[in-house]
Amino acid sequence: MRDGESVDVLLEPSCGYGAFFNTEFGTENTRYIGADIDSDAITVAKENFPKNEFFLENVLFNVGRSKYNIGSSEKVVIVETHLIMTRPRM
Repeated sequence: MRDGESVDVLLEPSCGYGAFFNTEFGTENTRYIGADIDSDAITVAKENFPKNEFFLENVLFNVGRSKYNIGSSEKVVIVETHLIMTRPRM
C-alpha cells in the first residue's frame, strides 16, 4: 500500500488480542476485522477494540469476501502479524 492510498477494510486473520489494531494504519472510515481461533484472545480484543469486528474462527478455511460482508469494490488489506514469545534464558 502506498502513502495516501485509502483502505476500506483491514483484515487481520490471526489477530490474537488485537495488538495490531493499536497502530495508526487506516483512516477513520476503515473497517477493522480480526479473526482468531483463541476464544480468550477474541474476548480481550473485543474489550480493547469495541468498534472493530471480531470472529472466532480459523480463517484458513472458506476465506472469501462474503464471509465478512466485504463488497467486491472495497479495497482490502490482509495483515499477518506474528509475535514470537520466548522464555528468558536462565
